[in-house]
Amino acid sequence: GTMFVRLTVLKDSGTINIVLFVVGIVEYIITSAFFFFTSSVIGSSAYFSLSPFTAFNHRIYVNLVTISSVFLLLSNVFEFFPEWTILALVLVHVAFMALIIIQMTRRPFLRLFSNILFLGISFISIGNDLLRFVSSFFEEPNGLIGFICFLVFIVLGFVGSSIFYNVQNNYIKKQFIFETNEDNKNAIPSDDERLERLLYLKLDQSKSKALYYYDYIISNHITSYLDFFIVKFIIQYHHSIDVLCHCIRVMCCLPSNNRNLNVLYSDAIKRRDMDFSQRFLLSQVQKIKILRQSASSTQTGERIKDLKQHTKELQNSMKNFWSTTTPDVGFLISTSAILKKTKSLWEESLTEFPNSIQYIEESIIFLIECNCDFVSAIKSRNKIDLIEAGKNFNVDMCFRQFARTFPEYLKQGIIDVKGNFIYNQKTQKTSGNQSTSSSSNSSKNFSSSSSSSSNSGLEV
Repeated sequence: GTMFVRLTVLKDSGTINIVLFVVGIVEYIITSAFFFFTSSVIGSSAYFSLSPFTAFNHRIYVNLVTISSVFLLLSNVFEFFPEWTILALVLVHVAFMALIIIQMTRRPFLRLFSNILFLGISFISIGNDLLRFVSSFFEEPNGLIGFICFLVFIVLGFVGSSIFYNVQNNYIKKQFIFETNEDNKNAIPSDDERLERLLYLKLDQSKSKALYYYDYIISNHITSYLDFFIVKFIIQYHHSIDVLCHCIRVMCCLPSNNRNLNVLYSDAIKRRDMDFSQRFLLSQVQKIKILRQSASSTQTGERIKDLKQHTKELQNSMKNFWSTTTPDVGFLISTSAILKKTKSLWEESLTEFPNSIQYIEESIIFLIECNCDFVSAIKSRNKIDLIEAGKNFNVDMCFRQFARTFPEYLKQGIIDVKGNFIYNQKTQKTSGNQSTSSSSNSSKNFSSSSSSSSNSGLEV
Protein backbone atom coordinates (compact mmCIF):
# COMPACT_ATOMS: atom_id res chain seq x y z
CA GLY A 1 0.00 0.00 0.00
CA THR A 2 2.81 2.44 0.84
CA MET A 3 4.61 1.74 -2.42
CA PHE A 4 1.36 2.28 -4.33
CA VAL A 5 1.03 5.71 -2.73
CA ARG A 6 4.61 6.55 -3.69
CA LEU A 7 4.02 5.53 -7.28
CA THR A 8 0.66 7.29 -7.69
CA VAL A 9 0.32 10.15 -5.20
CA LEU A 10 3.97 11.16 -4.81
CA LYS A 11 4.79 10.39 -8.48
CA ASP A 12 8.01 8.64 -7.41
CA SER A 13 8.05 6.08 -10.21
CA GLY A 14 11.67 5.00 -9.98
CA THR A 15 12.82 1.58 -11.05
CA ILE A 16 13.52 0.52 -7.47
CA ASN A 17 10.04 1.53 -6.31
CA ILE A 18 8.41 -0.35 -9.17
CA VAL A 19 10.42 -3.49 -8.40
CA LEU A 20 9.63 -3.23 -4.68
CA PHE A 21 5.95 -2.72 -5.48
CA VAL A 22 5.80 -5.86 -7.64
CA VAL A 23 7.76 -7.87 -5.09
CA GLY A 24 5.44 -6.65 -2.33
CA ILE A 25 2.34 -7.73 -4.24
CA VAL A 26 3.80 -11.18 -4.97
CA GLU A 27 4.91 -11.57 -1.35
CA TYR A 28 1.47 -10.58 -0.06
CA ILE A 29 -0.31 -13.05 -2.35
CA ILE A 30 2.04 -15.90 -1.39
CA THR A 31 1.82 -15.11 2.33
CA SER A 32 -1.97 -14.84 2.26
CA ALA A 33 -2.31 -18.10 0.33
CA PHE A 34 0.11 -19.86 2.68
CA PHE A 35 -1.80 -18.61 5.74
CA PHE A 36 -5.14 -19.59 4.24
CA PHE A 37 -4.14 -23.15 3.36
CA THR A 38 -2.15 -23.87 6.52
CA SER A 39 -4.78 -22.39 8.84
CA SER A 40 -7.54 -24.27 7.05
CA VAL A 41 -5.69 -27.57 7.35
CA ILE A 42 -4.71 -27.07 10.99
CA GLY A 43 -8.17 -25.77 11.87
CA SER A 44 -9.87 -28.84 10.42
CA SER A 45 -7.56 -31.32 12.15
CA ALA A 46 -9.11 -34.14 14.18
CA TYR A 47 -6.66 -33.38 17.00
CA PHE A 48 -7.94 -30.60 19.26
CA SER A 49 -5.01 -28.51 20.47
CA LEU A 50 -4.75 -26.26 23.51
CA SER A 51 -4.23 -23.22 21.31
CA PRO A 52 -6.57 -20.29 22.00
CA PHE A 53 -7.37 -20.22 18.28
CA THR A 54 -8.67 -23.79 18.15
CA ALA A 55 -12.25 -23.68 16.93
CA PHE A 56 -15.10 -25.93 15.93
CA ASN A 57 -15.44 -23.77 12.81
CA HIS A 58 -12.06 -22.47 11.66
CA ARG A 59 -13.47 -20.49 8.73
CA ILE A 60 -14.37 -17.49 10.91
CA TYR A 61 -10.80 -17.03 12.11
CA VAL A 62 -9.31 -17.58 8.64
CA ASN A 63 -11.74 -15.18 6.96
CA LEU A 64 -11.29 -12.53 9.65
CA VAL A 65 -7.49 -12.46 9.41
CA THR A 66 -7.33 -12.77 5.63
CA ILE A 67 -9.97 -10.17 4.74
CA SER A 68 -8.74 -7.74 7.41
CA SER A 69 -5.36 -7.68 5.69
CA VAL A 70 -7.15 -6.91 2.41
CA PHE A 71 -8.91 -3.94 4.01
CA LEU A 72 -5.59 -2.70 5.39
CA LEU A 73 -4.09 -2.86 1.91
CA LEU A 74 -7.07 -1.12 0.33
CA SER A 75 -6.96 1.67 2.92
CA ASN A 76 -3.55 2.71 1.58
CA VAL A 77 -4.55 2.22 -2.04
CA PHE A 78 -7.65 4.40 -1.69
CA GLU A 79 -5.56 7.39 -0.65
CA PHE A 80 -5.05 7.97 -4.36
CA PHE A 81 -8.81 8.40 -4.85
CA PRO A 82 -11.20 11.04 -3.45
CA GLU A 83 -11.88 11.04 0.28
CA TRP A 84 -15.43 9.77 -0.06
CA THR A 85 -14.10 6.46 -1.40
CA ILE A 86 -12.27 5.90 1.90
CA LEU A 87 -15.51 6.56 3.78
CA ALA A 88 -17.25 4.04 1.55
CA LEU A 89 -14.51 1.53 2.36
CA VAL A 90 -15.07 2.23 6.08
CA LEU A 91 -18.77 1.45 5.73
CA VAL A 92 -17.97 -1.77 3.86
CA HIS A 93 -15.64 -2.73 6.70
CA VAL A 94 -18.43 -2.02 9.20
CA ALA A 95 -20.73 -4.37 7.28
CA PHE A 96 -18.00 -7.05 7.20
CA MET A 97 -17.40 -6.80 10.95
CA ALA A 98 -21.16 -6.96 11.55
CA LEU A 99 -21.21 -10.31 9.75
CA ILE A 100 -18.29 -11.46 11.91
CA ILE A 101 -20.21 -10.46 15.04
CA ILE A 102 -23.22 -12.50 13.90
CA GLN A 103 -20.97 -15.52 13.40
CA MET A 104 -19.19 -14.92 16.72
CA THR A 105 -22.49 -15.17 18.59
CA ARG A 106 -22.36 -18.93 17.86
CA ARG A 107 -19.15 -19.41 19.88
CA PRO A 108 -16.90 -20.83 17.17
CA PHE A 109 -13.83 -21.11 19.43
CA LEU A 110 -13.41 -23.80 22.05
CA ARG A 111 -12.24 -21.35 24.71
CA LEU A 112 -14.62 -18.80 26.18
CA PHE A 113 -11.74 -16.34 26.48
CA SER A 114 -11.09 -16.54 22.73
CA ASN A 115 -14.75 -15.89 21.92
CA ILE A 116 -14.82 -12.88 24.25
CA LEU A 117 -11.56 -11.58 22.75
CA PHE A 118 -12.63 -11.77 19.11
CA LEU A 119 -16.17 -10.52 19.75
CA GLY A 120 -14.79 -7.60 21.76
CA ILE A 121 -12.31 -6.75 19.00
CA SER A 122 -15.16 -6.81 16.47
CA PHE A 123 -17.19 -4.37 18.56
CA ILE A 124 -14.16 -2.11 19.02
CA SER A 125 -13.46 -2.17 15.29
CA ILE A 126 -17.01 -1.12 14.43
CA GLY A 127 -16.86 1.66 17.03
CA ASN A 128 -13.62 3.02 15.60
CA ASP A 129 -14.98 2.83 12.04
CA LEU A 130 -18.08 4.79 12.99
CA LEU A 131 -15.92 7.32 14.85
CA ARG A 132 -13.77 7.69 11.75
CA PHE A 133 -16.86 8.16 9.59
CA VAL A 134 -18.40 10.80 11.89
CA SER A 135 -15.13 12.70 12.41
CA SER A 136 -14.76 13.18 8.65
CA PHE A 137 -17.63 15.67 8.78
CA PHE A 138 -15.69 17.94 11.16
CA GLU A 139 -12.96 20.22 9.87
CA GLU A 140 -10.70 19.91 12.92
CA PRO A 141 -11.74 16.91 15.04
CA ASN A 142 -10.40 16.80 18.60
CA GLY A 143 -7.81 14.03 18.96
CA LEU A 144 -8.28 13.79 22.74
CA ILE A 145 -11.98 13.06 22.34
CA GLY A 146 -11.17 10.37 19.79
CA PHE A 147 -8.66 8.75 22.17
CA ILE A 148 -11.18 8.78 25.02
CA CYS A 149 -13.80 7.23 22.74
CA PHE A 150 -11.29 4.55 21.78
CA LEU A 151 -10.75 3.65 25.45
CA VAL A 152 -14.50 3.61 26.01
CA PHE A 153 -14.94 1.26 23.03
CA ILE A 154 -12.36 -1.11 24.52
CA VAL A 155 -14.10 -1.26 27.89
CA LEU A 156 -17.59 -1.57 26.42
CA GLY A 157 -16.47 -4.14 23.84
CA PHE A 158 -14.94 -6.64 26.24
CA VAL A 159 -17.41 -6.06 29.08
CA GLY A 160 -20.35 -6.34 26.69
CA SER A 161 -18.93 -9.54 25.17
CA SER A 162 -18.51 -11.12 28.61
CA ILE A 163 -22.06 -10.21 29.62
CA PHE A 164 -23.47 -11.45 26.33
CA TYR A 165 -21.84 -14.89 26.56
CA ASN A 166 -22.84 -15.22 30.22
CA VAL A 167 -26.49 -14.47 29.46
CA GLN A 168 -26.38 -16.70 26.38
CA ASN A 169 -24.89 -19.57 28.37
CA ASN A 170 -27.64 -19.39 31.01
CA TYR A 171 -30.32 -19.23 28.32
CA ILE A 172 -29.07 -22.25 26.37
CA LYS A 173 -28.47 -24.28 29.51
CA LYS A 174 -32.14 -23.87 30.42
CA GLN A 175 -33.11 -25.27 27.03
CA PHE A 176 -31.58 -28.65 27.94
CA ILE A 177 -33.14 -29.01 31.40
CA PHE A 178 -35.75 -31.78 31.55
CA GLU A 179 -38.22 -31.78 34.43
CA THR A 180 -38.34 -35.56 34.58
CA ASN A 181 -34.57 -35.74 35.24
CA GLU A 182 -34.06 -32.99 37.79
CA ASP A 183 -33.29 -35.51 40.55
CA ASN A 184 -30.64 -37.34 38.52
CA LYS A 185 -28.30 -34.91 36.78
CA ASN A 186 -26.77 -37.48 34.41
CA ALA A 187 -30.03 -39.25 33.57
CA ILE A 188 -30.94 -39.50 29.89
CA PRO A 189 -34.51 -38.47 28.98
CA SER A 190 -36.64 -40.57 26.70
CA ASP A 191 -36.17 -40.26 22.95
CA ASP A 192 -39.51 -38.61 22.36
CA GLU A 193 -38.73 -35.91 24.94
CA ARG A 194 -35.37 -35.20 23.37
CA LEU A 195 -36.81 -35.17 19.87
CA GLU A 196 -39.56 -32.81 20.91
CA ARG A 197 -37.01 -30.46 22.47
CA LEU A 198 -34.86 -30.37 19.35
CA LEU A 199 -37.87 -29.65 17.17
CA TYR A 200 -38.99 -26.95 19.61
CA LEU A 201 -35.57 -25.29 19.23
CA LYS A 202 -36.06 -25.45 15.41
CA LEU A 203 -32.77 -27.20 14.85
CA ASP A 204 -34.30 -28.94 11.87
CA GLN A 205 -34.62 -25.60 10.04
CA SER A 206 -31.13 -24.11 10.40
CA LYS A 207 -27.90 -25.98 9.76
CA SER A 208 -25.70 -23.41 11.47
CA LYS A 209 -27.94 -23.33 14.54
CA ALA A 210 -28.00 -27.11 14.78
CA LEU A 211 -24.20 -27.33 14.63
CA TYR A 212 -23.90 -24.51 17.14
CA TYR A 213 -26.09 -26.35 19.65
CA TYR A 214 -24.13 -29.54 19.00
CA ASP A 215 -20.86 -27.71 19.72
CA TYR A 216 -22.38 -26.27 22.88
CA ILE A 217 -23.39 -29.77 24.03
CA ILE A 218 -19.83 -31.04 23.52
CA SER A 219 -18.18 -28.02 25.16
CA ASN A 220 -20.49 -28.04 28.18
CA HIS A 221 -20.84 -31.86 28.37
CA ILE A 222 -24.64 -31.92 28.35
CA THR A 223 -25.14 -35.61 29.18
CA SER A 224 -28.70 -35.67 27.86
CA TYR A 225 -27.40 -35.48 24.28
CA LEU A 226 -23.87 -36.90 24.42
CA ASP A 227 -24.94 -40.10 22.70
CA PHE A 228 -25.54 -40.48 18.97
CA PHE A 229 -29.10 -39.14 19.14
CA ILE A 230 -28.43 -35.49 18.23
CA VAL A 231 -25.93 -36.46 15.53
CA LYS A 232 -28.53 -38.70 13.97
CA PHE A 233 -31.03 -35.85 14.16
CA ILE A 234 -28.68 -33.35 12.50
CA ILE A 235 -27.69 -35.75 9.72
CA GLN A 236 -31.33 -36.47 8.99
CA TYR A 237 -32.28 -32.84 8.40
CA HIS A 238 -28.95 -31.41 7.18
CA HIS A 239 -27.23 -34.06 5.12
CA SER A 240 -24.34 -32.07 3.64
CA ILE A 241 -20.61 -32.72 3.52
CA ASP A 242 -19.95 -29.81 5.90
CA VAL A 243 -22.26 -31.30 8.51
CA LEU A 244 -20.82 -34.78 8.06
CA CYS A 245 -17.24 -33.61 8.50
CA HIS A 246 -18.20 -31.43 11.45
CA CYS A 247 -19.77 -34.37 13.27
CA ILE A 248 -16.98 -36.77 12.25
CA ARG A 249 -14.34 -34.44 13.65
CA VAL A 250 -15.98 -34.46 17.08
CA MET A 251 -17.00 -38.12 17.15
CA CYS A 252 -13.56 -39.49 16.26
CA CYS A 253 -12.16 -38.06 19.51
CA LEU A 254 -13.86 -40.79 21.59
CA PRO A 255 -12.98 -44.44 20.84
CA SER A 256 -16.42 -45.58 22.02
CA ASN A 257 -17.95 -43.86 18.96
CA ASN A 258 -16.06 -46.02 16.45
CA ARG A 259 -19.11 -47.97 15.26
CA ASN A 260 -21.19 -44.89 14.52
CA LEU A 261 -18.10 -43.11 13.22
CA ASN A 262 -17.63 -45.81 10.59
CA VAL A 263 -21.16 -45.19 9.32
CA LEU A 264 -20.61 -41.45 8.93
CA TYR A 265 -17.15 -41.97 7.46
CA SER A 266 -18.36 -44.40 4.81
CA ASP A 267 -21.07 -41.90 3.89
CA ALA A 268 -18.64 -38.96 3.71
CA ILE A 269 -16.04 -40.62 1.46
CA LYS A 270 -18.71 -41.18 -1.19
CA ARG A 271 -19.21 -37.44 -1.61
CA ARG A 272 -17.44 -35.60 -4.41
CA ASP A 273 -18.00 -32.04 -3.18
CA MET A 274 -15.25 -32.01 -0.54
CA ASP A 275 -12.62 -29.29 -0.30
CA PHE A 276 -8.96 -29.89 0.58
CA SER A 277 -9.43 -29.35 4.34
CA GLN A 278 -12.22 -31.93 4.49
CA ARG A 279 -10.12 -34.45 2.57
CA PHE A 280 -7.31 -33.84 5.04
CA LEU A 281 -9.69 -34.47 7.95
CA LEU A 282 -10.94 -37.75 6.48
CA SER A 283 -7.37 -38.94 5.86
CA GLN A 284 -6.58 -38.27 9.53
CA VAL A 285 -9.71 -40.10 10.63
CA GLN A 286 -8.70 -43.10 8.53
CA LYS A 287 -5.31 -43.23 10.26
CA ILE A 288 -6.96 -42.92 13.68
CA LYS A 289 -9.30 -45.78 12.86
CA ILE A 290 -6.41 -48.00 11.75
CA LEU A 291 -4.46 -47.11 14.88
CA ARG A 292 -7.36 -48.05 17.15
CA GLN A 293 -8.35 -51.31 15.53
CA SER A 294 -7.18 -54.38 17.41
CA ALA A 295 -7.42 -57.00 14.66
CA SER A 296 -5.53 -56.89 11.39
CA SER A 297 -7.67 -55.99 8.41
CA THR A 298 -7.30 -57.01 4.80
CA GLN A 299 -5.37 -53.84 4.06
CA THR A 300 -2.85 -54.54 6.82
CA GLY A 301 -2.47 -58.15 5.65
CA GLU A 302 -1.63 -57.00 2.13
CA ARG A 303 0.85 -54.47 3.49
CA ILE A 304 2.79 -57.01 5.52
CA LYS A 305 2.90 -59.33 2.50
CA ASP A 306 4.50 -56.56 0.45
CA LEU A 307 6.99 -55.80 3.21
CA LYS A 308 7.94 -59.44 3.53
CA GLN A 309 8.43 -59.62 -0.23
CA HIS A 310 10.73 -56.57 -0.17
CA THR A 311 12.66 -58.12 2.72
CA LYS A 312 13.16 -61.40 0.85
CA GLU A 313 14.37 -59.57 -2.24
CA LEU A 314 16.88 -57.67 -0.13
CA GLN A 315 18.03 -60.91 1.50
CA ASN A 316 18.67 -62.47 -1.90
CA SER A 317 20.51 -59.36 -3.06
CA MET A 318 22.73 -59.49 0.01
CA LYS A 319 23.50 -63.19 -0.56
CA ASN A 320 24.34 -62.56 -4.20
CA PHE A 321 26.62 -59.69 -3.23
CA TRP A 322 28.65 -61.76 -0.77
CA SER A 323 28.87 -64.68 -3.21
CA THR A 324 30.32 -62.61 -6.04
CA THR A 325 34.11 -62.34 -6.40
CA THR A 326 34.07 -58.94 -8.17
CA PRO A 327 31.94 -56.38 -6.26
CA ASP A 328 29.94 -53.88 -8.28
CA VAL A 329 29.71 -50.27 -7.00
CA GLY A 330 26.49 -49.63 -8.89
CA PHE A 331 24.92 -52.63 -7.23
CA LEU A 332 25.82 -51.23 -3.83
CA ILE A 333 24.26 -47.85 -4.64
CA SER A 334 20.98 -49.34 -5.88
CA THR A 335 20.79 -51.78 -2.96
CA SER A 336 21.41 -48.97 -0.49
CA ALA A 337 18.49 -46.98 -1.94
CA ILE A 338 16.18 -50.01 -1.74
CA LEU A 339 17.34 -50.65 1.83
CA LYS A 340 16.50 -47.11 2.92
CA LYS A 341 13.09 -47.27 1.26
CA THR A 342 12.23 -50.62 2.86
CA LYS A 343 13.41 -49.40 6.25
CA SER A 344 11.16 -46.34 6.05
CA LEU A 345 8.21 -48.57 5.11
CA TRP A 346 8.84 -50.79 8.13
CA GLU A 347 9.10 -47.76 10.43
CA GLU A 348 5.84 -46.35 9.07
CA SER A 349 4.04 -49.65 9.57
CA LEU A 350 5.35 -50.05 13.12
CA THR A 351 4.18 -46.54 13.91
CA GLU A 352 0.66 -47.32 12.69
CA PHE A 353 0.56 -50.75 14.40
CA PRO A 354 2.73 -50.46 17.53
CA ASN A 355 1.04 -53.43 19.25
CA SER A 356 1.19 -55.86 16.33
CA ILE A 357 3.46 -58.76 17.28
CA GLN A 358 3.40 -60.04 13.69
CA TYR A 359 4.78 -56.77 12.35
CA ILE A 360 7.50 -56.63 15.00
CA GLU A 361 8.60 -60.23 14.39
CA GLU A 362 8.88 -59.65 10.65
CA SER A 363 10.74 -56.38 11.22
CA ILE A 364 13.29 -58.26 13.35
CA ILE A 365 14.11 -60.44 10.33
CA PHE A 366 14.67 -57.30 8.27
CA LEU A 367 16.86 -55.69 10.95
CA ILE A 368 19.09 -58.77 11.25
CA GLU A 369 19.28 -60.12 7.71
CA CYS A 370 19.20 -56.86 5.74
CA ASN A 371 20.09 -53.88 7.93
CA CYS A 372 22.43 -55.72 10.35
CA ASP A 373 21.04 -53.62 13.19
CA PHE A 374 21.32 -56.14 15.99
CA VAL A 375 20.74 -53.61 18.78
CA SER A 376 17.37 -52.57 17.36
CA ALA A 377 16.47 -56.23 16.85
CA ILE A 378 17.12 -56.97 20.52
CA LYS A 379 14.98 -53.96 21.52
CA SER A 380 12.17 -55.20 19.26
CA ARG A 381 12.38 -58.66 20.83
CA ASN A 382 12.06 -57.06 24.27
CA LYS A 383 9.08 -55.04 23.01
CA ILE A 384 7.30 -58.28 22.03
CA ASP A 385 7.84 -59.63 25.55
CA LEU A 386 6.33 -56.47 27.02
CA ILE A 387 3.30 -56.66 24.72
CA GLU A 388 2.72 -60.29 25.71
CA ALA A 389 2.93 -59.21 29.35
CA GLY A 390 0.16 -56.64 28.83
CA LYS A 391 2.07 -53.50 27.89
CA ASN A 392 0.22 -51.21 25.47
CA PHE A 393 2.33 -49.07 23.11
CA ASN A 394 -0.67 -47.66 21.29
CA VAL A 395 -1.03 -43.98 22.28
CA ASP A 396 -4.36 -42.52 21.18
CA MET A 397 -3.32 -38.89 20.74
CA CYS A 398 -6.72 -37.91 19.38
CA PHE A 399 -8.50 -38.97 22.56
CA ARG A 400 -5.68 -37.61 24.72
CA GLN A 401 -5.96 -34.16 23.14
CA PHE A 402 -9.72 -34.24 23.62
CA ALA A 403 -9.27 -35.07 27.31
CA ARG A 404 -6.78 -32.22 27.69
CA THR A 405 -9.12 -29.79 25.99
CA PHE A 406 -12.19 -30.91 27.93
CA PRO A 407 -10.90 -32.36 31.23
CA GLU A 408 -14.39 -32.17 32.78
CA TYR A 409 -15.33 -35.37 30.96
CA LEU A 410 -12.87 -37.28 33.15
CA LYS A 411 -13.26 -35.19 36.31
CA GLN A 412 -17.04 -35.55 36.40
CA GLY A 413 -17.00 -39.25 35.56
CA ILE A 414 -18.67 -38.94 32.16
CA ILE A 415 -16.05 -41.09 30.43
CA ASP A 416 -13.27 -43.34 31.68
CA VAL A 417 -9.58 -43.19 30.77
CA LYS A 418 -10.23 -45.33 27.68
CA GLY A 419 -12.91 -43.04 26.27
CA ASN A 420 -15.92 -45.19 27.17
CA PHE A 421 -19.03 -43.50 28.53
CA ILE A 422 -19.65 -44.18 32.24
CA TYR A 423 -22.84 -42.19 32.78
CA ASN A 424 -24.65 -44.30 30.17
CA GLN A 425 -24.04 -47.47 32.15
CA LYS A 426 -25.10 -45.87 35.42
CA THR A 427 -28.34 -44.48 34.06
CA GLN A 428 -29.22 -47.72 32.33
CA LYS A 429 -28.94 -49.58 35.65
CA THR A 430 -31.08 -47.10 37.58
CA SER A 431 -33.68 -46.30 34.93
CA GLY A 432 -36.98 -48.13 34.92
CA ASN A 433 -38.81 -49.84 32.13
CA GLN A 434 -41.67 -47.33 32.05
CA SER A 435 -39.76 -44.59 30.28
CA THR A 436 -38.41 -47.12 27.81
CA SER A 437 -41.81 -48.48 26.88
CA SER A 438 -43.37 -45.02 26.58
CA SER A 439 -40.70 -43.83 24.16
CA SER A 440 -40.25 -46.98 22.10
CA ASN A 441 -42.73 -46.05 19.35
CA SER A 442 -41.32 -42.57 18.77
CA SER A 443 -37.76 -43.88 18.91
CA LYS A 444 -38.49 -46.50 16.25
CA ASN A 445 -40.18 -43.99 13.96
CA PHE A 446 -37.35 -41.49 14.33
CA SER A 447 -34.60 -44.06 13.84
CA SER A 448 -36.22 -45.47 10.72
CA SER A 449 -36.61 -42.05 9.13
CA SER A 450 -33.05 -41.09 9.96
CA SER A 451 -31.61 -44.31 8.62
CA SER A 452 -33.36 -43.85 5.29
CA SER A 453 -32.02 -40.31 4.97
CA SER A 454 -28.41 -41.26 5.66
CA ASN A 455 -28.55 -44.45 3.53
CA SER A 456 -27.34 -46.63 6.40
CA GLY A 457 -28.34 -47.98 9.79
CA LEU A 458 -27.19 -45.49 12.41
CA GLU A 459 -26.99 -46.89 15.91
CA VAL A 460 -27.43 -45.03 19.19
